Amino acid sequence: MPVRGWALWQRPRRVLIYLLGMQTLALGCFVLVFLTAEMPTQQQWLRLLVLAACGTFHAQLTRREQERRRDRSGTVLIDFVGVWVFPAILLLPATLVVLLVVLIRAQRWFVSRRPAHNFVFSTVSHALAGAAAQLCYGSFDSPDWIAMTTTGSFREFGVVLLTAAVYEGI
Repeated sequence: MPVRGWALWQRPRRVLIYLLGMQTLALGCFVLVFLTAEMPTQQQWLRLLVLAACGTFHAQLTRREQERRRDRSGTVLIDFVGVWVFPAILLLPATLVVLLVVLIRAQRWFVSRRPAHNFVFSTVSHALAGAAAQLCYGSFDSPDWIAMTTTGSFREFGVVLLTAAVYEGI
């Protein structure tokens, strides 16, 4: 289908400006994150592989149910990508969080039954939320889980709650 025929261009002008503006802003943020990030460690790559494998397993196990839910019109669609992304936020650098979102969401494309621009916007939104939440979490000192005191555990719980609020807010 030619570019002119995309459903995106049928949107109202202000929606089109919003969609394209937010995508451009998000891509700029991703470029900044990737240019300033340190190279992931071997352990972080291994964690990514475990989370990606679990996310893939989950996506494939729920594929038929997702197809049935998406066939029903007027229903709220819930994407469970956050089940795998939030642990990644706490365990991985922002670059690998973005990669995990792309890997998991790419598998959902085949059952999405939505216009491509909606799917891409949702994927970019998930990735941006994950990257921003990870940068929020990473801005606090990494806890020493072995030597953590009761006060430290309350502080860490607060940091995790703040991180969750950032992720959910975006």
